[in-house]
Amino acid sequence: MSSFKSTWQLALVLFLSACSDAGFLAFQSENCQISVGQSCQASFRGGKFEWRLEGENLAGSEFYLVVFNNSELRHEDLSRDSFLVQSQPSSAPLHPEEARLTHRVRARSVSFASNHYLHFNLPGPANIFGPSFNTSFYIPDPQDYGSLDPNSGERTNWFVRESNNIQTRGRKLPMEPIYEVSGSLRAHLTGELLPEDIPSNAAARQTIINRYLDGVECAHQEIQWMKEVLGPLKPRGKTGIDLLIIPFEKPGVLGMFQHLDRFSHFRGQPLIDSNFAQTLYVSSALFRSQNFPRREQQFCSTSVHEYQHAYNFDRKVLEKRSSFDYRDMSGLRMESSGINEAKSHHYEELSERYQEVFKHRLSFLRNPMGTTLAHELATDNSNDFRSRGINILLLDFVHARNASRLRRDDTRTLNTLKGLIDSPEVGIRNIANHFNEREFEFLSQFFRSWILALHSLEGVRNFTPPLEQEGGNTQGIHILDRFAAAEEIPFVVSPYFHPLEADIPLLQSSQTQNLRASGIAVYRFILPGHVSSEPRISVSTRGAPFLTQIIRTQ
Repeated sequence: MSSFKSTWQLALVLFLSACSDAGFLAFQSENCQISVGQSCQASFRGGKFEWRLEGENLAGSEFYLVVFNNSELRHEDLSRDSFLVQSQPSSAPLHPEEARLTHRVRARSVSFASNHYLHFNLPGPANIFGPSFNTSFYIPDPQDYGSLDPNSGERTNWFVRESNNIQTRGRKLPMEPIYEVSGSLRAHLTGELLPEDIPSNAAARQTIINRYLDGVECAHQEIQWMKEVLGPLKPRGKTGIDLLIIPFEKPGVLGMFQHLDRFSHFRGQPLIDSNFAQTLYVSSALFRSQNFPRREQQFCSTSVHEYQHAYNFDRKVLEKRSSFDYRDMSGLRMESSGINEAKSHHYEELSERYQEVFKHRLSFLRNPMGTTLAHELATDNSNDFRSRGINILLLDFVHARNASRLRRDDTRTLNTLKGLIDSPEVGIRNIANHFNEREFEFLSQFFRSWILALHSLEGVRNFTPPLEQEGGNTQGIHILDRFAAAEEIPFVVSPYFHPLEADIPLLQSSQTQNLRASGIAVYRFILPGHVSSEPRISVSTRGAPFLTQIIRTQ
């Protein structure tokens, strides 16, 4: 043991020995000549990659290390890739004044609360049907499109049904139509929402139905706008959209598009689980809130969210298939769901109806460590929100680079989003192609802009479009000045974010981290005022491809 100069060298040997039967893997070392606001980035696969930091006035300067797991999403493998990060020397602690300010800012950070909302009484042709028009719809069950990790017990919800069993395992619910515009939209309530004894009392029944109609009419208006902006869905079975208002069993689920409904067959056999229609599902819970008018608006924006999913599926999946197999669900190749979710959330905001998309951005910005861009791997609510947040910010960054605003009257915004949907590419490659860049180049610019946005108002302008607010509707997020005194900020209220809310750990001499595919880790490194040797930061991994980036902020 005495032959090792320090414990971090011993940790490296043990780590690499565990990673490879051959012991030490490949070693790469590069100089990072870096000034404030600049970055060094590299891509490598396996072994140890070391940065040697160089530049003027390094003593007391600050850096961030971003590590990105660039592995492909593997549906059959839910494992994580580990890496060891080391620094020589360890980061210095926070300056006492910053530590005090950080404590005060986080103590003043509160959840969004507003009594302001928009409420529209929209005219529209509505036909109220009697109970004799009841029909049944299949409500997809999570068993139809999920996989279970036998080791951890974690469920991952995919968009591709994995079972060969085409028998119904969900439930058929009686649905009563309450609204119809011929060839455009039909809205239905479940029997659970219209109890059996209600039809005998026409006034009581109409009272229940009226509770939903303003939201449904709003949804119809916004779906018509989506058709004008994007285009109509490809007809499958019945024409027009069936909007099913159902009580979701999973708390927090506001809506769903299920691709199963777009097909009549699976591997040549009748797919009896399918509604074979253009079906969107929205939660009835949105109408049970005490702040009902605001939730009515969220029902409306959620319908827009799900329409984007349906249209995106048509463009990214169905149109890549030959016409003869449009009806059969076999062999689907889906788009990565993270970017897909981000596009839906942006259209929620553009609907100019109430929504809470800013909460996802805040979830990531406050706690970025371990977030994955692959939304399929976000298996609990906390990771779900953070994964949505980073993907939404990726599109925010696209709009910032295009000098566009998050407004429905901004043609640049609309054209960019439609172009990303209509493009045959998917995921990060699709966004990078928008700027004629490689994925690595685009991600490096995004990470650099994100970190710099935490340190300067100029960085904020280069990272996200300005916040748009009108009444209770919010589009985007506002990042505050990092160096403003806490006394100047009575409370940090959503959708406002103070950079000192970000929970980013200081870089220690040696630490390990596990990341899933498309996962990120970020560390802050404050160089001590007196450095006796050349500062070095290294990342050691197994054979998985990783991106590593050093960003200097001070």
